[in-house]
Amino acid sequence: MQDLFKKITDFKKWASQIPAERRILEWECNYDGDRWGMLVHLFEEFISHSDFNLWETSTIEQILYIIARDNETEYLSSCIAKQDELLLFLAEKALEIGEPDAKWQLAVKLQGSKNSAKASALLETYVEDEDEYVNRRALMALASLHSDKTEYYCQIAWDRTEYGEMQEYQRIAVLHALYSLKSSLLEKYITKAKQDGRKYLLENALEIESKRRQ
Repeated sequence: MQDLFKKITDFKKWASQIPAERRILEWECNYDGDRWGMLVHLFEEFISHSDFNLWETSTIEQILYIIARDNETEYLSSCIAKQDELLLFLAEKALEIGEPDAKWQLAVKLQGSKNSAKASALLETYVEDEDEYVNRRALMALASLHSDKTEYYCQIAWDRTEYGEMQEYQRIAVLHALYSLKSSLLEKYITKAKQDGRKYLLENALEIESKRRQ
């Protein structure tokens, strides 16, 4: 099982040599031919045959690191999601030691958890994450679980001012979350979106409004 962590170390060395401008799309899959495929295979073997309750902090950090690198295909986080207890465990640990690209993937996967109460509780923490994309994806996942806290967090998200241009995307997420929830607040926020008037927000508001009429 130590082969996985050797492969992750090798990947880190390789990744450190890739310029930031080339780290786009599924760049990790260019990891020297089939070496990424081997790493994925070892990852699957490790999570299938080890007891996560015995993982040391360094092990958790390595697992979260490589999940974060796979943020385009989300295959590794999908493997985690097949084991519900492992998903809940890692999602909780990621709040302490994870990086954004691991956090948002796990937040998204939480909407499929069998333990909706625990998943909702975790997502309530994720929606307050300092990273804009993490809390935005978490908000939509929380709505998918039909949490009664969704409307409360939607109102907070709508009024956030610290994200500059990304506020438009926060507000788009609010509209989709309220639509998913079939919330009585949706009409009010569609009106607010029209008053806001920013291009993508307005397009999403009109699209959702049209869907409601069908």
